[in-house]
Amino acid sequence: MSPNAGSPRPKPRLRQVLIRLPIAVIAGIIAFNLPHSLIPVFKESVSQATPPPEIQNVLAGKRKIVIVGDSITEAGKYPGGYVWLLQRYLNALYPDRKIEIVNAGISGNKATDMQARFQKDAIDQKPDLVMINVGVNQC
Repeated sequence: MSPNAGSPRPKPRLRQVLIRLPIAVIAGIIAFNLPHSLIPVFKESVSQATPPPEIQNVLAGKRKIVIVGDSITEAGKYPGGYVWLLQRYLNALYPDRKIEIVNAGISGNKATDMQARFQKDAIDQKPDLVMINVGVNQC
């Protein structure tokens, strides 16, 4: 008789399956539901969406926006991030115009780092508008 024959512990292979299976099921549930929670739903149709009066003319004629920032900006390109949300909002507000957003966020950057790369990453892109988001790494 083997030493594990009467043992109540599952065999290592079965134990791995019993651990991995629930993890895989949970990961699948999260993967299926997560995108739905991150995609914004506009309460009014796109054809009825209008910018607030105070900014209606701010974006007139704007075709390219560069966003300079740190890791928050860099990660903002992913679903749910502020750069991603901004692009979707602009697409909804101005469906007839192509407004390009250039994400110039670099993780770990401080204001001095952004200043050093500002010419190359912002000015040389010939933007109509530049957004600067800094502060998280300053401490």
